[in-house]
Amino acid sequence: MTVRRFLPADVADVNRLHRDVWWPERSHEGWRWLENNPARLALDAPAGWVIEGMDGRPGAFLGNFIQRFWAGDRPLFGATGFSVIVPPDHKGRSRELIGAFVRQPGCFARYTLNANARSSPLYKKFDMQAWPARSHAVKLSWIINPAACLYSRGLRALVARGSLAGRTTDAGAHGASRRSGGLAGGGDGPGRPVRHLDLRRLLDSLARSGARRRGS
Repeated sequence: MTVRRFLPADVADVNRLHRDVWWPERSHEGWRWLENNPARLALDAPAGWVIEGMDGRPGAFLGNFIQRFWAGDRPLFGATGFSVIVPPDHKGRSRELIGAFVRQPGCFARYTLNANARSSPLYKKFDMQAWPARSHAVKLSWIINPAACLYSRGLRALVARGSLAGRTTDAGAHGASRRSGGLAGGGDGPGRPVRHLDLRRLLDSLARSGARRRGS
């Protein structure tokens, strides 16, 4: 049983590994996108590694996503490890996958975003450190489409209002709200029907608002 590069022919078996641990599968287009990642191609880095079973098919997996950063005019490459899947019949072999990941050349940083408390001691064996507690959940974003941001904010506000309005101490009203998917409001007494929020009207309103914003 050997550790080797992930190949396009491994997609079906790696997706099976994802299903076995109740993780979402990646589409063939998604795997192709990872394979065609320009940063990965620049380094000729693997899109991941697999451990072959006795039958020669992938029995464990670790994904490898390469990103390009810049220090002035100098490109730097960082690697993100993802989807670390090591079934019980390969117990103990995660070290080989992580070892291949951290030893890959050409990267100024190697990190993973989905480690947990149980796996923490293993990563420490490879001198990997936990993200700082004060900043590990910080996300940076750039607005490139203000209208789409406004639209999304309106939808989130709708869901929040619907969830709050649908809460009631009346079991019957609460059950109706749950059956309608939580997008319900109103109903201030036992037996009173829950009033559904008009999603289409809100979407139309948001679309008009976005159009006015673009035209201003």
